[in-house]
Amino acid sequence: MPKTRIFTLAALGMVLMAVLLASFNYLLAALIVLASVVIGGIALAITAWRSGI
Repeated sequence: MPKTRIFTLAALGMVLMAVLLASFNYLLAALIVLASVVIGGIALAITAWRSGI
């Protein structure tokens, strides 16, 4: 399985976890999870851009 697919599945899993947290009124935890997805995506994009992928 390509690494990009693994990272995509991990991000989708975290988004699903954030939706589940929000559905149980854990809104702050859901926002923290979503923020980590965004920050991780930005870090991954910068790393891929710098390495020329």
